[in-house]
Amino acid sequence: MKYYLGIDSGGTKTKFTLADKQGNIVCNVMSQTTNYLQIGYDLVASNLQEGIQDLLETSKIKKEEIAKTFIGLASYGEIKADSDKVEACLKKGLDGLNFIAGNDNLCGWSGSLAGKPGINIVSGTGSIAYGRNAKNQEIRCGGWGHYFGCDEGSAYWIGSRLVKEFTHQSDGRSAKTMLYDYFVSNYMLRDDFDLLDLMVNQWKMDRTKIAQLCRTATELAQMGDKVALDIFDDAGRELANMVNTCIHQIEFGDHVAVSYSGGVFKSGDLILKPMKKYLHPSAVLTPPKFEPAIGGVILAMTYDGRKVTDSIIQHLMKTQ
Repeated sequence: MKYYLGIDSGGTKTKFTLADKQGNIVCNVMSQTTNYLQIGYDLVASNLQEGIQDLLETSKIKKEEIAKTFIGLASYGEIKADSDKVEACLKKGLDGLNFIAGNDNLCGWSGSLAGKPGINIVSGTGSIAYGRNAKNQEIRCGGWGHYFGCDEGSAYWIGSRLVKEFTHQSDGRSAKTMLYDYFVSNYMLRDDFDLLDLMVNQWKMDRTKIAQLCRTATELAQMGDKVALDIFDDAGRELANMVNTCIHQIEFGDHVAVSYSGGVFKSGDLILKPMKKYLHPSAVLTPPKFEPAIGGVILAMTYDGRKVTDSIIQHLMKTQ
């Protein structure tokens, strides 16, 4: 029996999904992130090894039975000077597996659109848009990282905006809303500047922890906080702008399927409504068919020369 493995490595976690050649999902396991820019090269290999070992033990199969693996790795291919070190980490971490590596945006696109032409917008810890048309032409927009205030519309960007708004409300540049009281109460700030101790000393400016503030933004927006609602409107506009830029770069025809992936979309209409409002008229917003790790399975099958039939897609849908 042949098996196919999809690995989706985002800014927060890495998911491993194993399926048989008919598209039946055999096993899902998780490990820590394998984003080398966050954790360093050594942990990339060890986190992959841990995930693979867990997968093999859970599924009761041997490495040799996995025909092809596709790994979508956060930040892959973006800094050319790092390429050799990244490849060495992947070979060590995936030792014995026949694998193809690409940026994690490929898993998002392949999963959300089941490998069909269109554009996927990722909004997780980071953000990026990736599209592929019927001629197999590719385009991406965004994905520059969080270092300079980029990764617009991402969970980190939303979390950072939330913190910025607190500082403005604290020192009087903006009127206080329930956002201010929420921060003081939930983070037990005896003094507003205790926020700096929380961020710098306790959280160590951890990108993942700041991204998790997106959940706070969601709670505040659901309670009707205008500032939080405005942040989501701005995030929707930023994400739509990336998609629209892709539409203008290559030919998609009169209608282009646009789907999405990443944790920010767990906020539902808070992000989807504003994004839809700003999207190009030709964009047809489509709920994702699969999560990114299954997108990796589809890519693994494709790179192995296996036609991903409707039957395979149906099996993936039944067992995801």
